[in-house]
Amino acid sequence: MKRMFALLCALFLAGRLFAADFLIDSFHLDIQVDRANSYQITQALDIDFLQPRHGFLQDIPLRFGRKQAHITDIRSSEPLQADLSDPAWAELRVGDASTQVYGKKQYLLSYRYTVGSDSHDDYDEVYLDLIGTGWDAPIRTGSFSLTLPKDPGGTPKAWLTYGSSGSTAQAPLSYDPSSYTFTGTVDNLGQGKGMTIRIELPEGYFDEVASESDTGSKVLLAAIVLAMLFSGLAYLLWDRYGRDELTAPVADWHAPDGLSPLEIGYLYDGVVDGRDLTGMFFYWADQGCLSMKELHKGLWQLTKLKEPEGERAFEREFFDALFKEGDGATVTTRDIQTESFAMACQKVRLETKRYFRGERALKDQVAERKKLSIQLFLLVPMCLGAVGATWGYPDASLVLVLGIGLLCELLVAKVVHGYLLKADEMGFAGKLMRLVWALALVVAGSAISFAIATGYQYLSSAQGMLVAFSTVVLPSLMSAIAQATERRSAYASRLHSRILGFRDFIGKVEMDKLRMLVSQSPELFFHILGYAMALDLDDKWARNFERLGERMLSPGWLETPSPVGSYLVFAAIGRQMMAPVRAGMGYREPPRSGGPSAPVHSFGGYSGHTGGGFGGGGGRSW
Repeated sequence: MKRMFALLCALFLAGRLFAADFLIDSFHLDIQVDRANSYQITQALDIDFLQPRHGFLQDIPLRFGRKQAHITDIRSSEPLQADLSDPAWAELRVGDASTQVYGKKQYLLSYRYTVGSDSHDDYDEVYLDLIGTGWDAPIRTGSFSLTLPKDPGGTPKAWLTYGSSGSTAQAPLSYDPSSYTFTGTVDNLGQGKGMTIRIELPEGYFDEVASESDTGSKVLLAAIVLAMLFSGLAYLLWDRYGRDELTAPVADWHAPDGLSPLEIGYLYDGVVDGRDLTGMFFYWADQGCLSMKELHKGLWQLTKLKEPEGERAFEREFFDALFKEGDGATVTTRDIQTESFAMACQKVRLETKRYFRGERALKDQVAERKKLSIQLFLLVPMCLGAVGATWGYPDASLVLVLGIGLLCELLVAKVVHGYLLKADEMGFAGKLMRLVWALALVVAGSAISFAIATGYQYLSSAQGMLVAFSTVVLPSLMSAIAQATERRSAYASRLHSRILGFRDFIGKVEMDKLRMLVSQSPELFFHILGYAMALDLDDKWARNFERLGERMLSPGWLETPSPVGSYLVFAAIGRQMMAPVRAGMGYREPPRSGGPSAPVHSFGGYSGHTGGGFGGGGGRSW
């Protein structure tokens, strides 16, 4: 059994051996270190090619986190092609493309490898992967000689590790104090195994290192300073231009300024939706422009009686478009579920918004310009923060950091906008939930930006915080301030108080007052039904009349198979008509906001590990 196991192991190792295209009999490095922490490296490789090949490729890493090494003065005993197009790697192709080699051959390769300053404040170090772990061939003997440029002041601490990447296994290391030279040898380095040296030297040992300016950190500091300044300026603009004048609801049972349900609904929540358009059916019926007939349960027929009066061309066009879906005189709720009706609905939405411009503009234009200024302000630190995070190493991280910042800014703006729309009606729990959502978005965005900065760009934790604050936190704050800078125009302020008063009347009218008004206007329920539907109060309006206990009058414009005995039936009729209207509109119904929109507002003793230093890399045949 033992013999069988040994045979299997031998076969496995033989398979691994002959799977390689070549063997490296000897890999020796002679390294001269200078006082600028730069290494003149000469490699002597004795290679045994097991199959005909042109030569070998060696990949040498140049980027280590935020540290960029440089390779220059590359020479070879054989034809050489050096690809330095990638700042993270140098690819050296040694050999002649027109000639193949089989058997043993020696190669000499030399280059200068500059590391420069290190990241330690209390000591200098040499930390170099002598032989990288990326070689596709076993190495029988790896050896080196490394000479320091001057007396390190005694025998420095030094470690030679070998093995697979991450290994801390140590090999013997020799030091000659007369020449300041370290030497070492490791035998039988298998495929994918390397050798690394680490030497601790006194702080300031490398006294000719060129100073390196950390431009990225300076850009990040500029970003955070500008973000703080712009945030303060945004607050001042909001305080000066974004405060709405306090208005109290003006109670009235008449629609303000003779506005239609379509206009009232739009002015209240900033959208034209299925409720507003269905409310117009009852509005026109009350004006004698159309009648309604129930053909069978859920299917209604509208009959044109006369053209609607009024100056709103877009309402008349919608009326005509409605009956064009039928025979011109009648139309059923089944007929309007068409693409042409959807286009008509889209048109009336656009025309309604267009109507409230100029002298009827709902937003204060000065405040709108200040809001735009704030939105432009926030882009400056956001862009600077993204650039600072990737300074010197631009890659997809720049787009990711900038994209995360923009996404958070937009989502926070949406949450804050919704909060401002509903603030008058939301309770404490609703307001708290909006605040939690906004904070959660900012925290999530900041965490992602921090992770990108520290995990992909290798920035320090402090620098990562600067990235998060300059690209997410403060821009999101400015975005929230920008939303709050909206202010109603004088025209909108006047309508705002009257619409709120009209809405309060529909939903909260006292029974005595309602009884008095009904005695004066028996058809009051039908006069206001279209508005109640646009304001999402049709059910409350019907319940108020149910509580009133008065005998119900059936309108002349309604025909049903059986008599209507409850005001709640009209709310149900509205819902039946609204379903096909929404389906016919051909768009996903936006959620109602519930409030006015437009008028709103140290290595000590550490050996290092194999593959953990500068240099290294690996190679393969070609």
